[in-house]
Amino acid sequence: MSAISFAFAALLALQDPSAAGRLTSAPDKRVELDFQHYYDVPELVSTLEKLAGAYPEFVTLETVGESSGGRPLLFATVGERSRGPLETRPALVWVAGLDADDVVGTELVLYALYDLLQNHARDPRATELFARTTLYLVPSVDPDRRAELFAGRARAAEAGAGAVRLDRDFPSAWDPFAEGAGKYPLATPETRGLVTALLARENTVIALASVAGVGARAVDAAAPRAGLAADDHDAFERVLTGLSVRDPLGVASFALRPRVRGDFLEFAFDALGAYPFELRPALGDGVPPPTEIPDLGRAATRALLEFGAALPRLSIEKLAKTRLKSDLWQVEFELANSGRIGGTTRFARERGFADDVALDVSGARLVALGSRDTDANEFTPIVSRANEAPVLAAPGGGERRHVRLIVQGAEGAALVLRARGVRYGEVELRDVLQ
Repeated sequence: MSAISFAFAALLALQDPSAAGRLTSAPDKRVELDFQHYYDVPELVSTLEKLAGAYPEFVTLETVGESSGGRPLLFATVGERSRGPLETRPALVWVAGLDADDVVGTELVLYALYDLLQNHARDPRATELFARTTLYLVPSVDPDRRAELFAGRARAAEAGAGAVRLDRDFPSAWDPFAEGAGKYPLATPETRGLVTALLARENTVIALASVAGVGARAVDAAAPRAGLAADDHDAFERVLTGLSVRDPLGVASFALRPRVRGDFLEFAFDALGAYPFELRPALGDGVPPPTEIPDLGRAATRALLEFGAALPRLSIEKLAKTRLKSDLWQVEFELANSGRIGGTTRFARERGFADDVALDVSGARLVALGSRDTDANEFTPIVSRANEAPVLAAPGGGERRHVRLIVQGAEGAALVLRARGVRYGEVELRDVLQ
């Protein structure tokens, strides 16, 4: 039996699901959950189904495949659907259980989801998170491993030394000679299901992965990643600067992380164009006792809220109109992104990832369109295809793009400007030509 299996078996023997210390009741508590114990796989599945059933306006639960042992791979999509399509908002994906020793990560995902659902109307940050962003939560990528741990078995003894490690099975930077790499990339149904699900969702901006606790000090000692564009280094730093997450949860930036071949975060950066980060319980090695779960869970909730606040946030500001002649108007505004990052990394844009925002104009006929960066003097004309909305280059984190329109419309006409992007959501401004 491995050390992690032995430690977890000892904790299971000690935990008491009926123990005191349940979560304090919140205004919208529709399901009662207990975080004084670890959830085995059947209980995890049933609990997620209960949450999806109790909060249908926020949670959609689906199966994106089956594990090697035939267990469902659950994928939760979270957001307030009444505010618009979830697939066209900036999204954050959080994956737990990839690391064979990551036991508590599953509880952290579950706790944070439960916490946010209870407080969606009480906490303005949770309200905004659900209203303008999308969360993709994968509580346990490796349910077979979790079942083994609950049964007190060590994977190496059962599967042999050649067992595939999920955290070495992703196609980006895959190394056929790495221990646990398998015969080819995506050799397991678990990684294939996860990759297929994420590639079908084009709005992922931030990717989080839970890893077994190594302590915050290891995060602080990390060296800058070589070969990363200065723009991306700056973007990662802006996100970290906005985080107040401290012990007992550490956060490690992809920009301060050595290359790990075949790793999920490498895939997220390379194939999804996302900004990846690790969440590391700062409790040293081993499995934390169940009594530590609430503190870790509250830190995980804070992390989700703060990462959500870093996502792109568009607005249309400083509208100015000038009448050129009877029915011809010049309209100027700023398309601003008050989020800390743009929709994709510089690395992704250089490789052809689209990071654009479409501009819809209604109430008047668009005659001409141009834009310029904040530090540019001249507007660059933008030409769009027939019957298609013109496309603007999206502003990066904290940036503004000046836009000038020439429109034709009668005085008193209602003018509607609407900017929309898969990784930016949709914003609009309404005014009158006068």
